[in-house]
Amino acid sequence: VARDNFYRSSRFVDVFADLSRAPLSVGERIREIPGLAALELRIVKESLLDVPGEQEPVIGRFVSLPAPGETALNHIHLRNGRFPRHGSSDEVLINEAFAEANGYRPGDRIAALFHGRYRTLRIVGTGLSPEYIFVFRGATPFPDDRHFGIFWMPREALATAEDMEGSFNSLTALLSPNASQSAVLARIDQMLGTYGGLGAYHRSDQSSHIFITNEMGQNQVMAFFIPMIFLGVAAFLINVVFNRLASTHRSQIATLKAVGYSGIQIAWHYLQLIIALSLPGALLGILVGAWLGSEMTELYKDYFKLPDLKLVFSLWIPAAALLVSMGSSLIGGTTTLYRIQQMQPAEAMRPPAPPVFRRSIAERLLVFIRLLSVSFRLAFRNLVSRPLRTALSFVGLCLASVTMILGFFWIDSLNYVYHVQFHLISREDALLTYRQPLATRSLQELQRYPGVLYTEGYRVLPIRLHAGHRSRETAIMGVPAGAHLRIVRDRNLKPINVPPQGLLISQITADTLDIRTGDTVNAEIMEGARKTVSIRVAGIAQEIFGGFEYMDRLAVGRLVQEGDRSNLAALLMDPHQSSEFYGAIRQSPMIDSVSTREGALRVFRESTAGLIQVFAGILISFAMIIAFGVVYNTARVSLSERAVDLATLRVLGFRRGEVFAILAWELALLVIPALIPGCAIGYFSAVLIMKLMPVEGIQFPVIVTTGSFAWSMLVIIVSSVASAWLIRLRMRKLDLIGVLKVRE
Repeated sequence: VARDNFYRSSRFVDVFADLSRAPLSVGERIREIPGLAALELRIVKESLLDVPGEQEPVIGRFVSLPAPGETALNHIHLRNGRFPRHGSSDEVLINEAFAEANGYRPGDRIAALFHGRYRTLRIVGTGLSPEYIFVFRGATPFPDDRHFGIFWMPREALATAEDMEGSFNSLTALLSPNASQSAVLARIDQMLGTYGGLGAYHRSDQSSHIFITNEMGQNQVMAFFIPMIFLGVAAFLINVVFNRLASTHRSQIATLKAVGYSGIQIAWHYLQLIIALSLPGALLGILVGAWLGSEMTELYKDYFKLPDLKLVFSLWIPAAALLVSMGSSLIGGTTTLYRIQQMQPAEAMRPPAPPVFRRSIAERLLVFIRLLSVSFRLAFRNLVSRPLRTALSFVGLCLASVTMILGFFWIDSLNYVYHVQFHLISREDALLTYRQPLATRSLQELQRYPGVLYTEGYRVLPIRLHAGHRSRETAIMGVPAGAHLRIVRDRNLKPINVPPQGLLISQITADTLDIRTGDTVNAEIMEGARKTVSIRVAGIAQEIFGGFEYMDRLAVGRLVQEGDRSNLAALLMDPHQSSEFYGAIRQSPMIDSVSTREGALRVFRESTAGLIQVFAGILISFAMIIAFGVVYNTARVSLSERAVDLATLRVLGFRRGEVFAILAWELALLVIPALIPGCAIGYFSAVLIMKLMPVEGIQFPVIVTTGSFAWSMLVIIVSSVASAWLIRLRMRKLDLIGVLKVRE
C-alpha cells in the first residue's frame, strides 16, 4: 500500500533509458513517439565525495532536477529542509538514508569531485524518491547508505559541473494508457543507439522496483507455507486432546444419550468447548501477529525508503486469521465430534473393550523383538494395535522436525553465501571501476599506488540476452586467462577455466531464459554499435548475486572490436596501507568508483543478512515451542489412555520404573522413527519454498548442514526427555486403589 501510494503521488515513471550523451534536440524527437504521455530529460552522473572521517571511498549519484515549469516525473518527497533554488550552483538535496547514516543535516557542506576538482556543495534538504526506495549500487544488491547517496541538483548547475550543457544522458517517461510498451521501448532504443544508449527498460526491470516487489512476493510465499505447517500442528494437537477427552467422558456421554440428549446436542457441547479453547489462542495469536508485524515494519524502514511505511491492519486481516485458525481447530476436532455422534449408549456405558493384542505381522517379521524386554514388547504392541493414533502422532512429530529445518536452513544458506561469494569467488581486496575501458597494460600502473600488491584487469560489458521470446538484461565479465582474484566456479564449487570461446552463464540466467549448456543465445551488446551476436553457452557458473555472465576477456574484446581492454581492476592489497591507497585514488579522474570486499561483506551482514537472521530466529523459536508441545501431548495422551492398565501393572507387582519404561519405549518408538522423515520433509519443503519465491539479485541456495539436522533432532530428543520426566512425575499420582474397584 505504501509503495503504490508513493508511486501514484510521485508520478513514478514507466520507462527508463541511459546513454552516453545526446543533444536535447534528440530528446525532443523522442517526445513525439506515439504512446509517450510525458518525458523528462535528465543528467545522471556519479562522483567521489569527501566525507570527513570516512576512510573508504564514498560515491554520490547526482541527478538533475527539472527547471521550474517543466513537468516533473519521479517527484521527490521532501522530508526535511527545502528544495534547491533554481539558478543556485552549489545547493543539493540528498536522500534521507545517506543523510542519517553520515549525520548530515540541512546547512551542512560536502565536497564532490567534478572533472578532477572538488567542489563544495551545500545541503539544503533531504528527500525520498520512488526511483530509490531500495538504494544500492552496482552488482551487489544490498544498500550501503554510508558510502553511497543520491544527490539532486538543479539541471543548470549539474550541466555546468559535468560539462553537459545542452545535453542529457538519461531519460524517464510515462506511457499512455493504451501504449504498446514493447514498441515504445524499441523506438527509444533505435533513436538512442548512436548516442551510446544502454537500452530502454520498463519499470518492471528497474532495480529498486524489482527488489521491493520480490520482497513482497517472498513474504506472500512464506505467509502461506509457514502458517499452514503451524495450523497443521494445531489441528493435530486439538485432535489428540479432544479424542482423549471423549474417551475419558465415554460413560457420561452414554448416560446423556440414554436420558434423551441427541448426539448432535452433545457434539455441539464439545464443539463449543473446542471454540472456547481455540478462540483465546486465535485472539492472542492475532495480537502477537500484529506486534510482530509492527516490529517487521520498523525493520523494513531501514531497507525500503518510503514516506508513509506503516502497518496496515485492515479489518479483513484479523477476520481472515480468526477464520483460518478456527477452521483448523474444527478440522482437528472433526473425528472427535464424529465419534460422539456415532457412540451407542448401551455400548458406551460399559468400559471400552480392551484392544486385541496378538503377535502382529511386524513381530513375526522382526524376530529379534522376542529377545527384547517385556516393556519394549508391550509398548510396541500398543502402537501396532492403534495404527490411526500412531500414524497421527507420527505425522505430528514429523511436522515438529519440519518447522525446525525451515528455521535452520536460512542460517545455513547465509553461511554458504558468506563462504562462497566472499571467499571462494571474490578473492580480491578491492575493485576499481573506470569511467571508460582502458588498455589492460595500463592497469599495471596501479601497482605504483600505496599498498597495491597485485592487479588483474576485467572487462564488464552490458548485454541483453535473447532466447526465443525470453530476454534478460545482464552483463558479461571478461575474465583474464589464469585469473586468481575472481574465480569462476561450477555448482559443485570446483574452479572452471573460462574457455577462449563461448559464454558461462549464471544459474538464474539459465532458469530465466530456459537454456542449458550447448544452446545458442543472441547477445545484444548495449555499447557502441549495439550489434547482436550469437554465442554458444559453454557452461553454467555458480553466481550467488546473479550479476554477471563470464567470458574470456580477449573474446569480449573481439565482440566489441576494441582489443584487450579493461574497465574493472581487481586488487590485492596490504591492509596496513589502505588509508594511503584511498587518499591516492581520490585524486584520479579516471576512477569512477571503488568497493572493497570487506565493506561489501559488512554491509551484507548489516542489511540483508540481518533481516534474514531476525526472521529465522522467530521461526526457530516458534518451532521449539511447537516441538515440545507435540512431544509432550503425545506422551500425555499415552499416559491418560493407559492409566488403568499401568496402575493395574503396579498392583500386580511391577515396579514404578518398569511401568514407566513401557511409556518411555512407546515415546521413543514414535519419536526416533519420525526424526529422519521429518528432516527429509523439512528439506524438500525448503526446496519447494525457494522454487516458488521470486528471485532476483541474491540467489539463496537451499543448504542444510549436518549440524542443523543434528540440532533439529536434538531439540526433538530433548523435548522427549523433558516430556518423559514430566510424565514420570504424573505417574506418582496414579490411583492404585481405584483400579481394583469394579468399573461397571
